Amino acid sequence: MREAQRLQLGGFACNLPDGSVEVVSQGPEAALEQLEERLRRGPSHARVDDIQQVQVPGELDIPRSFDIR
Repeated sequence: MREAQRLQLGGFACNLPDGSVEVVSQGPEAALEQLEERLRRGPSHARVDDIQQVQVPGELDIPRSFDIR
């Protein structure tokens, strides 16, 4: 959340029942790429096995701020 806020991205992150995390974000391409790099590293206490990126054409109804749900 802090990284997305620093990059001024809109969207949210939420924990899913299977233990994975869903991140939905919207903003400039360069900022989205920086967020993806940070997600690949993850926090020091986490393990990142895989990242799946899905691009959705057009704009979704995504919050302008970045929140945890």
